[in-house]
Amino acid sequence: MTRREAISNVKTDLKLVNADARKTNKEINTLLDKHAEWLIDRESNSFKLSRRNINYQSYECADVIKVPTIDPCCNVTTKCTIYRTKNKIPALYEDSNGIIHKEVTSVDRSTEIKASTLADYKIKKESPWGKKTDKFYFYSNGYLYGDLPKKIRIVGLFKDDLVLNNDCKPCKDCEKKCINYLDSVWQVPGYLQAQVIDFVVKEIAPSINIPTQEKIDKNENRP
Repeated sequence: MTRREAISNVKTDLKLVNADARKTNKEINTLLDKHAEWLIDRESNSFKLSRRNINYQSYECADVIKVPTIDPCCNVTTKCTIYRTKNKIPALYEDSNGIIHKEVTSVDRSTEIKASTLADYKIKKESPWGKKTDKFYFYSNGYLYGDLPKKIRIVGLFKDDLVLNNDCKPCKDCEKKCINYLDSVWQVPGYLQAQVIDFVVKEIAPSINIPTQEKIDKNENRP
């Protein structure tokens, strides 16, 4: 299902397809994202997502750079550095443990980088007992930090269709296929899509005057 189809389903349920919609596509799309986020968070925290055949996407060839361990805006210099994705990665759905993903590896899949938190990462790097060959990363403010190679791939539950912004898909004759955002695949797991649409309809419906058959009959029979 595309985002446009999801929006159309909402409008159909609201009986507004053939009328002037009181809600724009953008407003409905925002509500779809809102309800998808908490439903996916709930499903993941209850381990229901892990038991489903979820269509995870692979974000390929994310560039990695060296950065100072202290944010430059703090006006403090440091010789210590850490590796970080050059750009923010596309947004992923999250649960109480952080981003929902399957794996982070080198682009050739030969090296797996294990998930961690900032606090745990520091402990692991300072501990004399850990395996020096183990590599870890943590997620912060849209970036991945840690023991990252020059380029990485991330397999996860991304909010948007990665065909819109994958970094490493060579295009024939340098021509990129243009896809309208609303025509991209809606990445909400299939078994949750109807629930998300229902919650959007329930939120919108109280603010819209949808004429019932009883009201129509009364109006038509007015003296």
